[in-house]
Amino acid sequence: MRLREKGAGMSGDGTYEAKVVEFACRNRPAGSSVGPIVQAGTLDGEVIQVGGRDETINIHMKSGDDVHRCITTKTIARQLAQHLFGAPVRVRGMGTWFRAESGGWKLHRFDIESFQTLDDTPLSKIFEGLRARLAPPESGRINPAEMMRQLREER
Repeated sequence: MRLREKGAGMSGDGTYEAKVVEFACRNRPAGSSVGPIVQAGTLDGEVIQVGGRDETINIHMKSGDDVHRCITTKTIARQLAQHLFGAPVRVRGMGTWFRAESGGWKLHRFDIESFQTLDDTPLSKIFEGLRARLAPPESGRINPAEMMRQLREER
């Protein structure tokens, strides 16, 4: 950002130009890449490959059309192997990301620290169950306190 002022003691045309703040990103070419950015996060998907020969084990996860290569410990890999081609899982850990010149983000590496199995029940079945539980009783009135107590007991 440049500051232009008029006043005494300035250049011959009466203007003064000084650099006030330099914005580093301003001079970067429009299509430049960014990264690496390391950030905690999660990935959801299906475990499609487990393998390795040393202390770091490779886990490949399919999420939509993307296949992510992840790294984890032998202990977590043994547990994840039980879900190979099975129910979807959510892995938590640290990801290393790069932004390509096209503007899209690409995951370079993901270090898995923990995981959980996700419910693969179809959404239509979940809503059917909710409708059945939330249907008004024969008396026609819903007691909100009683309904909350019943929902808590189901856990």
